[in-house]
Amino acid sequence: MKKMYKKNSPYQVPCKPGEQLAICLCGHSDDPPFCSGAHKKKAPEISPKIINRDHDETLYICGCGESKNIPECDGTHNTCPENEAYRNRW
Repeated sequence: MKKMYKKNSPYQVPCKPGEQLAICLCGHSDDPPFCSGAHKKKAPEISPKIINRDHDETLYICGCGESKNIPECDGTHNTCPENEAYRNRW
């Protein structure tokens, strides 16, 4: 299973004005939801999403892997089954 998507809830990431965040899109990060560079070996065709904000905001980053709007959470985790087989699908 990809490390990033072991949660059944979003990552809550505070973001400050002028801060730049690299959000993992490959799912293999050692520091989810942030990019750790793991994609370079495990998924070289995927790059992180760079997020810049001009205001204080809490970002909700998908932790289940089922969002239709990756990397942002769209609430799909609310419908994810709470079972081991589902969480191990990756």
